Amino acid sequence: NVSIQAVNANSVYGEEHVRGVLRIALEAEKRKIMLTNRCETELLIRLTGTNQIAEAIRRAGLKKDTAGCFIAFSQDRKLLRQFESQLKSKFHLNDSVLKPNEDKRIRLASMLASPAKLDNGEFLQFLLEKAAILVG
Repeated sequence: NVSIQAVNANSVYGEEHVRGVLRIALEAEKRKIMLTNRCETELLIRLTGTNQIAEAIRRAGLKKDTAGCFIAFSQDRKLLRQFESQLKSKFHLNDSVLKPNEDKRIRLASMLASPAKLDNGEFLQFLLEKAAILVG
């Protein structure tokens, strides 16, 4: 009962970005307006700002020798903690790979045709609005 989506950490512009996109994906599921059949895939396409699954995988799929990010969600906290324990036993965890930085910003801005000269807060808002307005 834990849903998991693995992504390239370079496609995550901070924890607020992934939390916001997850809220949007869960709301789409609740309202039965998802663009995909699974919430994990919905999260991926909204995180990348495309309605094409293959393109979302190209943009944010795990890559060899690049930091990855597991996004796990469930209504059962105990199961989430068990999943976290399993990850900690198998991988070196480093949350700093999720932090926003200039390289991520340039990459994401180019990929999503961001307006020029947004501050960090405005850029995050742009990413979340892009995720929210995605249509099939």
